[in-house]
Amino acid sequence: MTSTDPQQPDATTPDPAPTDATVPAPEAAAPADATPEVAVTAVVDPSTVRRAPRFKAFALTGIVVGLIVSAALNLFALEPGHPGWSRSILTLEVTLAGLVVGVVWALVADRRSRR
Repeated sequence: MTSTDPQQPDATTPDPAPTDATVPAPEAAAPADATPEVAVTAVVDPSTVRRAPRFKAFALTGIVVGLIVSAALNLFALEPGHPGWSRSILTLEVTLAGLVVGVVWALVADRRSRR
């Protein structure tokens, strides 16, 4: 049964349309990019831009090189009878050494970029 009470709207009637007070005006919306676009060459002198190395790339390269060297050492330097834990420790040590070499290499490159 449907209600005939005027205070309760019928479920089949659509909601009233929004009034002009609830809809924001187009000029009231904030622009997405309020800063003016400026050419980078007009602001920055290319001869003074410092090119710093990316430490993450150097560190990851050191890790990858360390893993490759440790794989070669495990295949050719260790005898087949060595236990697995010694191969794991060798891999860990050589990989960490590769990481350290990569970070030191990045520090040297960073020092050279400051000149």
